[in-house]
Formats: sequence, structure tokens, C-alpha cells
Amino acid sequence: MHSTARSFFVLFSKRKNSAPSQQRLAGFSLALLPRFPTSMLRDPFEHAALVQRIQSECFAEDIEPPADSLGWTEEELHAFFESGGDELPLRFAETPGVPVRIIPAGMRARVFVISDMHCDHAQNFGWIQQRLPASSSGCFDVCVCCGDVSDNLGVLRQALGVLRARFDEVFFTPGNHELWVRKEPPGTTSLDRIETVRRLCEEKRVRVAPLRLCSAESGSDGCRLDDLLLVPLHSWYHSSWDREPGMEAGGPDSELRKAMPGVGMWTDHQLCKWPPHLANDEARALHFASLNRELVDSLAAALPPSAGRPPPPAWDKRATYAEYGQKPMTDELWTSFDASTFFTPRQGGAGAGAGAGAGAGAGAGAGAGAGAAVAAAAAAAARPAGRPFTISFSHFVPRQELLPEKRMLIMADLHKVSGSDHLEAQLRQLMPDVHCFGHTHIPMDLTLDGVRYVQWSLGTPREQKGQTRVVFGPMRIYDGSTGGELPQHWCHWTRHYELYARDLSRTAAAPYLQSYLARSRGNGYAARVVG
Repeated sequence: MHSTARSFFVLFSKRKNSAPSQQRLAGFSLALLPRFPTSMLRDPFEHAALVQRIQSECFAEDIEPPADSLGWTEEELHAFFESGGDELPLRFAETPGVPVRIIPAGMRARVFVISDMHCDHAQNFGWIQQRLPASSSGCFDVCVCCGDVSDNLGVLRQALGVLRARFDEVFFTPGNHELWVRKEPPGTTSLDRIETVRRLCEEKRVRVAPLRLCSAESGSDGCRLDDLLLVPLHSWYHSSWDREPGMEAGGPDSELRKAMPGVGMWTDHQLCKWPPHLANDEARALHFASLNRELVDSLAAALPPSAGRPPPPAWDKRATYAEYGQKPMTDELWTSFDASTFFTPRQGGAGAGAGAGAGAGAGAGAGAGAGAAVAAAAAAAARPAGRPFTISFSHFVPRQELLPEKRMLIMADLHKVSGSDHLEAQLRQLMPDVHCFGHTHIPMDLTLDGVRYVQWSLGTPREQKGQTRVVFGPMRIYDGSTGGELPQHWCHWTRHYELYARDLSRTAAAPYLQSYLARSRGNGYAARVVG
């Protein structure tokens, strides 16, 4: 069995449909499953007694096992009934090492993504209780959470419980905050914290390993209505990932940068505790990437190869806000200064980008059916036959282009504690349709080299008034009931890079940083620990 699958917390689900398993698996041919040698089959009377006992233990007397179950192990039978009859044994998986869960007949999948909820803040914990999407009849809802829920295990348990009560499936990958060691016994390391978080997820029936979600029904083309592969990836940052120039040494912004938070104040340096062999960030980044290696290698070998997907249609600002029942105060990108004198316009990109956004966004408030259908058709056309719609996710950032240039950041050193080259290499190998991430609290929805990258971070209450204010709720990134993949969401920095080039020759700090420094000095600014 795949090493990642061994730690997989299989078969935990809310049973929204209590129909017998034959109905739940309608359209899914059990005849295609492998047959077992006679020597492997259990005596029918013994099998019937075992099934009856396990059904009683799992309160699943209404679920009938397939005939093939004579060759299943007791553990596999228990897992099948615990899932409500939705999930087959791992060895039946179409993708090696990845279990399959069958979406009940008559239901379509919806996938939502959120990261960096930081529920230590009471306001944020209230947010997840009030802002989760409403359930919808006929929808099988999945939540992908990209880490940094809380460093407090009690709060983490409560927050995951809220998500688990609302969604049919919840996926989680830890962030740096989950690895902080505060009140644990002496000698506890951040690796021990990972194991504690893993057990907590098992307790709350939250998944931390891959799953393939398949519809029980097929469309007129013979393909399953929904076929999704969700792949959580481990990651950690290393400073050599940052290869872009810093602020001009000795230049006019030197004093500004001295006053800004630096990597030396990064909280991970105080609260993450590592064993000797992981004493530096390069070793840590390599260690976490090694946890993905067998999985990524097996998926890359098993899945039909993909050269990447085209960018989806894009919603403009008003269409994105309408998705959450909101309306923006202005359509302007920059309002505090003349952006054309500070940024390098992208040749031929401004007009085209604006037109595409406005056109694709029409009608978003009515459910975005047309835009989603167009997006799904374009992505599906580029996806090889038999390849599921693949969503991978990590906490840390895979590419430096997904962070604004340093001259635009209050913490310019954020680049040194955000990303991993190893993660990017694994994504180029896997080539998912969408990769979701978090950590920087900078919402982004951008397609690069055939992969759509999405960060949808809630951030702190203060950030929700500024850089994350577009995050009114978890992002609905896939909806089988409206055609599949949803269009690209409007985000400030996504739109910025549609209009302006990433120009590393410019090193002058942004005007708003100058204003920030002036206000900070006037208010008796003091350096604070960040991260």
C-alpha cells in the first residue's frame, strides 16, 4: 500500500442519502472490479455473519455490500460500511494509492477553497460560523483548507468541527502556525506537532491524503458527470527560493526598510522546534517535499500526461463581488496615486484584460452558469481523456510570481519565508488543473504555464479591511451543477499583473509604503513579531 495512503483517514462522511448501496453506485460497474481467486474468498456463511456484525457496529444495516465483497478483508468491510457504502477498498482505486469515493446518485460535486482562517481571532471564528456557503439540494460539498487555522489545538479542533458539520468532505494541509510549539512538554518538536494534528484530523474525520471523487452516474458521452482528484501536498519554505533583487542598498528607501518588519522577527524562528537534522530551512523544505515524492511519482506515472490547461474565462470585479452577494465601492484598481508613473504597463495587455474580465463576468450574480460552462468546456478540451479534474493544494507558495515585488510589500523579506522550489518542481510533474495555496494572505487567481493558481486567504481582522477584503466566503472553484470549473475571480494583484509587467528593474518603494512609514512614525511605530 502507498505510504501516503497508510496515513489516510479513510471513509468518514455524513450520510446525506441513506439509499441502499446498489442505488448509490448506479452507473458504476462493479463488474469492472478485479475478481478474487477462489482461495481468497471467505465462506459465505462466515461472510454473512461478519457482514451482519460490522453493519451493526457501524449502524449500517440498510447498506448491502457488493457481491465482490466475499474477497474483502475485515478492515475493508468495516471501512465500506463506515463510509455509508460510498467508498471502495483502496486496491480498487483507478489511481494507484488513491482511494475512490462514489458521489451518491443524483448529486453533483461542489468544491470550495479557503486558507489562513486564523481562528484564534474571535472575529474569524465567528466568520466561519456565519460565512460558509449554504447547502444546496443535490450538491455534494467539499471544502479544501490550506492551513493556518490555529496554533491552538483546541481552537483547531473546534474550527475543523465547524467545517466538518457543514461539508460532506473536508481536506486539510497544515500551515506553519499548526507547527508552533507553545505549551507542549520539553523536547516536543514541530514534527511531533504534525503527528498530533494528524491524529486530530482523524478524530474530526478530516482528510489529509488524496481522494478521487467520482459520480455514480455518467453523461451522454459515457464519462462520469464528476471526476475529481484532490491532492494535498506537504511543503516548507527556504530562503534560496527568493531570487529576486532586494531594495536598493543605501538608496532613498533604506531607512524605510529598516523600520519595516524583517525576517528576523518571523515567529516561526521562535516557536517552531526542529530536530538537529532539520536545523536549517533548506533541509526542512527538502524533508517536507520528500513526503510527497512517492505520491507525486505514482500519480504522474498513472495519469494520462497533461501539457497544461488554458486560462479560464475571468470575472471582473463586480461579477466576483456578486458571487458573494456584494457590490464593490469602486471599479478602480489604484486610487491613491498615478499608477502609470510607478509601474510598467504591459504591452497590449490592459485593454484586452479589461474586456475579457467584463465580458466573462456578465450574469455572475445569477449563478455564473454561462461563464462556468465556458470555463469547463475550455479546460475539458485540453484535458486528456480519462484524466480527472485535479486540484492539488499546499500551504506554502510554489512560484515567486505569485508574490508582488518586494517594493510593494510592507514585509519585503516575506519572499524568504514563503516558497519552495521543490514544491514547484512537483507541481510541474503533476500538472494539476488547479493548485490552491495560502500563507501570504494575498488573494490571487492566476494561470501560469498551464496551471491555475489560487490563494483565497481570510487573514487577520485588520487585513480583512484591506488586502483580503474580497474574501467574503470560501471560493467556489468547482460546481458540477453549473458546468464544472468556475471562472477566474477578480483579485487586486491578479488584475494588477494583467495590466502591469513584473518589472524587477524598479526598486523604489511604493508610495503607500512611504505613507505607512510616516503614519507609523507618527504613532510611535515599534517593531513587532510577525508571521
